[in-house]
Amino acid sequence: GRIDMQSFFHSIVRKNNLFQTRIHISLYDTAGNGYLTEENLKEYISELIPTFYHLKSIDEDFKDTYIICALKKFFFFLDPKRTGRIYIKDMLTSPILAELYELRQERYSEEELNQNWFSVPYATALFHRFNKLDTDKNKTLRKEDLSKYSRGLSTIVIDRLYEEYQTVNGELDFKGFLEFVLAMENKKSPEAIQYFWRILDVYHKGAIDSFIINMFFRSIIQKLETLEKCGFNVEDIKDEIFDMAKPELPMAITLNDLVKCGQGDIIVSMLIDAKAFF
Repeated sequence: GRIDMQSFFHSIVRKNNLFQTRIHISLYDTAGNGYLTEENLKEYISELIPTFYHLKSIDEDFKDTYIICALKKFFFFLDPKRTGRIYIKDMLTSPILAELYELRQERYSEEELNQNWFSVPYATALFHRFNKLDTDKNKTLRKEDLSKYSRGLSTIVIDRLYEEYQTVNGELDFKGFLEFVLAMENKKSPEAIQYFWRILDVYHKGAIDSFIINMFFRSIIQKLETLEKCGFNVEDIKDEIFDMAKPELPMAITLNDLVKCGQGDIIVSMLIDAKAFF
């Protein structure tokens, strides 16, 4: 019938910090509706930067690029339907905000910094990678530029990505590139599966069938053959995919099936990336 005093104290401290953060974030909710727009969140992150130990030394010239990187992670995971707003309660319960707040700690190893999306080294590496892919230096990526991100990405996937996601004059800008990276690096998340679903659901029917699987996997086979790895049968792979997805409807896999089956990331990888498949 008793509780440990230290555990109780830490519980109170955590709750107090949560309330303080809630009050702080709410100051940026200009509409008073319990959510932040991109502009609201941009202002919030801008004012956090000088107060965080691992962010206060950020180069002024890089600040705007850094904020774009930070905003993209919040909106990718907390606004998958692209409404242009994030609810404060979702922010508070999300590990994303906790990841950002870790940068307040003075004792934070270089290895931890290099794995934190919100750290300056991580954002800098993302920006350098984008610039390296941008061969004509016009601040956007052509299809052939993006294909160099991973040798295994099939042609049809890159074509579909450019059809479905934001492009500038038919090319992918830095924001679009960040979304792509977040999806590639977090394939197990429902948000990443939803990102790739738009690519796979070619005819916008809300389900993919044998025809769609054949379409994507034939492109994977072509890629494997160029790497001198062959001998895969489309029919066998199709059966494997349906077995893993366990669709509610016969011969039709929905987004919900991919998320619920627990193997959506494997199925997506099999259909978009020859290297990941092999």
